[in-house]
Amino acid sequence: MDNNLLIIILSSVGIVALTTVVIVAGKKKNKKELSDQFMDELIKEEERKKLKKRENKVQKKNSKPVEIQLIGSLNNSRDDSLNSNEESNDDLLRLNALSAHSSKNVSSNKQNKKKSNSPQNSKRNSSKSSLKNSSSMASIDFETEYEGSRELKNIQNNEKDKKREVPRSNPDVKDDYETKKLNERINKLKLDCSNLNEQLSKENSQKMTLAKENEKLQKELTELTKKYEDSVLEAQSNRKLSELYMNSQVEMTSLQNELSNYSKKEKKLLSQIEELKKSKNVSTNKGNDNKIDELTSQIEEYKLKINMLNNSLEEKSKQLNSFNETSMKTINELKNDNKTNLQNKDDQISKLNNEIKKKDKEYQNVFKENKSIKGDIENLKKEVNSKNNEINNIKKELENANNGTRSITGDVENLKNEVNSKNNEVNDLKKELENVRKENKTVKGDVENLKNEINNKNDEVNNLKKELENVNNENKTISSNVESLKNEVNNKNNEINNLKKELENSQ
Repeated sequence: MDNNLLIIILSSVGIVALTTVVIVAGKKKNKKELSDQFMDELIKEEERKKLKKRENKVQKKNSKPVEIQLIGSLNNSRDDSLNSNEESNDDLLRLNALSAHSSKNVSSNKQNKKKSNSPQNSKRNSSKSSLKNSSSMASIDFETEYEGSRELKNIQNNEKDKKREVPRSNPDVKDDYETKKLNERINKLKLDCSNLNEQLSKENSQKMTLAKENEKLQKELTELTKKYEDSVLEAQSNRKLSELYMNSQVEMTSLQNELSNYSKKEKKLLSQIEELKKSKNVSTNKGNDNKIDELTSQIEEYKLKINMLNNSLEEKSKQLNSFNETSMKTINELKNDNKTNLQNKDDQISKLNNEIKKKDKEYQNVFKENKSIKGDIENLKKEVNSKNNEINNIKKELENANNGTRSITGDVENLKNEVNSKNNEVNDLKKELENVRKENKTVKGDVENLKNEINNKNDEVNNLKKELENVNNENKTISSNVESLKNEVNNKNNEINNLKKELENSQ
């Protein structure tokens, strides 16, 4: 029974040490849990915002209520953590009371045995004194930890009001607020990207309309060029007609000259005939008759030729007159049509050329703007992808941390169950202590073993303390990493502001 009692006492001491370690680790992990909860809430609220934006498309005045909700969620999470700390402190007080009660019972048993067996139980007293010292040290440690937890509790309660009024004073809240700001800026950049994409789509549609207008203008130009070529061909045909007219006029003049020559010859022949008739010699009359006959035949031939020429002249004059009338009509019509058409066409061509030049300039400007906008969009997409990768990494870390906290909460529940069972055992042990007083004589050999076990437990306690120091050092490194991340976040904010300025300047 003595062995079982001592084993139970040592196990209770070990459990108390483990609970202290768990509670200290829990205090340090509460901050991480708060930050994890805060990041989860931020992610959930961002998803809600996206859903609202998809439903309502444009809602920009929801930043203040979201901040109030975030602060309220932070305060609720901190209240829950404080309540858990209070429960853990109550458990510590119960354990301290149990250990103090057990130590008092052990000391009373020792005093009773000292009166009866003072020389025999000197060694036992030394072992029990060591047990008493260890339990007293444990109780002192628990009391100091309890006082420190109460002080922390009071400080946290005082800081609650301050944090409700000024949520940015705490560095954790600052980090979360800055992450929220970064997320809002990322959302704004996404909206800017969507607006730029809409502008690009509009500009592309304008380009398509401009291209269609250019095609129409080119078709009109081709039609105008065809009409111009047709007018040139008509002018060339008119020139040919004018050349034919001139040739016909030349032929008319040549025919008129021939007629004048034939009429002159006819007059000469008539004069010769009259001269021959006046001659008196008969011989000469016969020769003259012959000559007269020849001349008359020639005159008749000339007359026939003259008649033929007159007929041909009349026909050609009629043809020329009709041709002149038709050609003059066509020339006048063509001149009038050509003047109006050429003026209209020249005006249209000048207008079209001016419009084409304007459209080319606009197209070049739009093309340059599209290039710059595409470059900006690619840079923004790269930044958004990097931010998304960072968010995914943070989510993974949060999931891992949540899994760790879940396992720790399970261990804490198991330890609570064990503490309850130990409390029941301690109640049973109180009843057995009266019976154990009679069996203290056989504890000498067991005390030495217990001393060794106590030394081992002390070594374990020292190792646990070292582990606590290592955990504290790790927390310090984590805090330094958080500060470096804050600096990176500030740098990213500066880069985003610079990019916004560049976008505004480019626009």
